[in-house]
Amino acid sequence: MSGFLKTLYFAVMVPTVLLKCEEEVSSVSVKITANPLIAETGQPVKLEVEGIRESDIDLKSISWFVSDGKIEKNGVLSSVWIPPDRIGKFRINFQANGKTDKKYSGTLNILVKRFGQPPSGGCTIPCNLIYRNYSKKDQIPVLDNPAEISVSQVKELPDDKMVIAVKTGENWRAYPLDVLAYHEVINDSLNGEKITVSYSPLADFAISFRNRRGGFGHTGMLFESFHILYDRETQSEWLPVKGECFRGKLKGEKLERIPNIRIRWGALKRINPEAVLVMPEGDSTGHFKYDRNPYDWYFRDDKHIVGRLSYHDMRLPGKTRVLGVWHGGMAITYPVSSFSGRDVLNQNLGGLNFLVLSDTESGLLTAMSRVVEGKVLEFKLHAMPTNEAFMEDVQTGSVWNILGEAISGVLKGKVLLQVPQYYGFFFAWSSFRPGSEIYVNKKF
Repeated sequence: MSGFLKTLYFAVMVPTVLLKCEEEVSSVSVKITANPLIAETGQPVKLEVEGIRESDIDLKSISWFVSDGKIEKNGVLSSVWIPPDRIGKFRINFQANGKTDKKYSGTLNILVKRFGQPPSGGCTIPCNLIYRNYSKKDQIPVLDNPAEISVSQVKELPDDKMVIAVKTGENWRAYPLDVLAYHEVINDSLNGEKITVSYSPLADFAISFRNRRGGFGHTGMLFESFHILYDRETQSEWLPVKGECFRGKLKGEKLERIPNIRIRWGALKRINPEAVLVMPEGDSTGHFKYDRNPYDWYFRDDKHIVGRLSYHDMRLPGKTRVLGVWHGGMAITYPVSSFSGRDVLNQNLGGLNFLVLSDTESGLLTAMSRVVEGKVLEFKLHAMPTNEAFMEDVQTGSVWNILGEAISGVLKGKVLLQVPQYYGFFFAWSSFRPGSEIYVNKKF
């Protein structure tokens, strides 16, 4: 090749090679997830980036952009967004440069609503969602100081029947769901302390709390699908699912919750032979022997939902039974159908360290704190499970039963505390905590 042709060749080819190198810089889309999916004004939203690893990116190049609100970084591929105090749809953008010739970016559009703002009526919940489902106040008869039966005396309640078990001190007290379905409210005493057990059958939700107001009665009204109670001392109105008085003299006061679990009677009495069953004589209350649940038809009919709902979540069938856990502005949903046999999940939600404990045989699905004596423990199923030994903690090897009680080892005698939780139908939970993350069990 002549000198002239060589010069012409390189003059044409060299820029072409350089241009090809620039084209190799590619853009990669990543996914941004939010918990909750629908934000509430002023409440924190956890943001996480999926489809990328920390080792892939230049950490100094990470940028978050939002159309409004405030970003508070708390991790390399995660952040917390504080929405503005206004409703609307907002955009969140993530960008980062890769260590190779890549650029990562993702965009999320998120809806911000204002939940729990009453339009009128002087109450702390949306009064327009309150309606009367029964003809008058106290049409559903409340039980006061019902009869109790020790385990050795119980003959009529089958072992597979579900009960709401409440514990203060060392004593467990069990309330059959078939009894609660007829009365919805039971004012009782446990260890000399006044308590109330409340059950909203339309949402399949139960709660127990200390009774410091002379007992509670049924207003005959509902909020969405949850019943509304009144206290006999001041006639103020309370919404148990929110744990507060929303209208009346005591407006703004909170209920002091007492932990409870939903479990089969046979499992509870096997683990705790000293348990007491609250089982009134049916003849004395007009309900015969409580041998059936009046809401069985409602539980079987997946399409029939009673309530004025503020939010409809179509991700799961409405009557899917779920365990819901919330902390701050975040919430997560655990469908009962996601578990089979025995299972223990170590979880963290916005700094709340807890475990989800599932035992299909006993019907138990609950959430408990993993913090004991100031230390966060990790749990696993016991290597040789028995009726007593359910799980063990990795740090000390102590053995725990399904009630969260350490039965042997260094921590014997310690009890895991329940975290704020909901157990009931998904449609009611999603209206109470809209847009929550839904747990998917990857074992299935």
